[in-house]
Amino acid sequence: MPSLVTQIMDVAETRLRQMDSCSGVYRPNRKMDFKIEDSAVILTHGDIESSEDNSAMGNPPKVAWILPLNITCIVQPSMTDEVPIDERMNDFVVEAMDALSEPATSWHTFDNLALNAEFTPPIAIEQANDSARAMNFDCRVTYRVDETAQTTQA
Repeated sequence: MPSLVTQIMDVAETRLRQMDSCSGVYRPNRKMDFKIEDSAVILTHGDIESSEDNSAMGNPPKVAWILPLNITCIVQPSMTDEVPIDERMNDFVVEAMDALSEPATSWHTFDNLALNAEFTPPIAIEQANDSARAMNFDCRVTYRVDETAQTTQA
């Protein structure tokens, strides 16, 4: 069985693929060479952090972690697009957040794999040229596992 981190990433990827305006969701690997395209989403994760407040004593102990899912949203409008680029960017980021937070009543458990989840504010990524823009936000997912079993929620 895959690690709980992999399972949570798979849930996030599935939810992001449900976006109406998304042209593709990418999880980079060594062989993948994807081009920057309009309405693309890149999904990675940052360094996993300890969550001592959510850990629990026991035999085996329950260890809680925070997995920062890193979501980068890219827009690259055509030359004929008259919608302001910041408006397109903001709408696309909100659509990504909405996709991750479905179903509304239980999204934060990531299909019962996590204890909680929360978004960080979106941050604009400085563009190299005027052709594409990107914003980045994290979805910080708190999960707990047995110290001896990293594949199921504890």
